[in-house]
Parts: sequence; structure tokens; C-alpha cells
Amino acid sequence: MISVLDRVRLEKIKSAISEIPFVSKINRIEQGEFFISGNIEIAFEELENPLLFDFLITQEYPLKTYSSESITFFNSDLIQYNHVMANGNICIHTAHSEDLENKIWIDFNALKVYVFKLT
Repeated sequence: MISVLDRVRLEKIKSAISEIPFVSKINRIEQGEFFISGNIEIAFEELENPLLFDFLITQEYPLKTYSSESITFFNSDLIQYNHVMANGNICIHTAHSEDLENKIWIDFNALKVYVFKLT
């Protein structure tokens, strides 16, 4: 069962993601036992076709988890590119913010910048 605090946090995250202009579709965002997971589609002018990304957000978000980012984006179709691990994890590092909504904006824009460099 999801606590009230987790539910409020989940709704803040959903709302922040829905306001990002290049997130063209939110397929799923849900609270699991340990992570918030989701699947979104991004699209912007320079992309020939929209791209799907899964993501995981840890309980520590917007703070780091040890020395790692507390949000991870995945797209196994991009494995052949630099900074994409064998499981499709996109290795990007972003600026820090303790504000949840601001950190969502920072992280999703870092993903966009990474994808833009691929085009």
C-alpha cells in the first residue's frame, strides 16, 4: 500500500513531467515498492521519430544515491551509442537541485540534450 507521502510525491512527479513540452506522451508512471517507474515518449523537431524511454526514480530523489544519479533513463534501442550501457541505461549526469520539480526539469532536459547530440 502506498503511503500518503508517497502518493503526494508521485503526483508531484507526474505533474512536473506532464509540463515538459517535449514529453509527447506519458504511457505509465507508477509507484512500486522501492522505485517510481515510468515509460514516456519524447519528441522534438530534430527527431525524425519519437523515442520511448523507461525510467526509474529512487526514494532519495531529487538527491543523489551515494555518487549516482537517483533517476535512470533506459532505451535498449540506443545501445550502439556512446554512454548507453548494455541494459539500455543512458549514462548522463546532471546539475543538482533539492527542489523536486526543478530536478525533474533538469534531468529530462539533460536527456533531451543527450538525444539531440545523437541526431
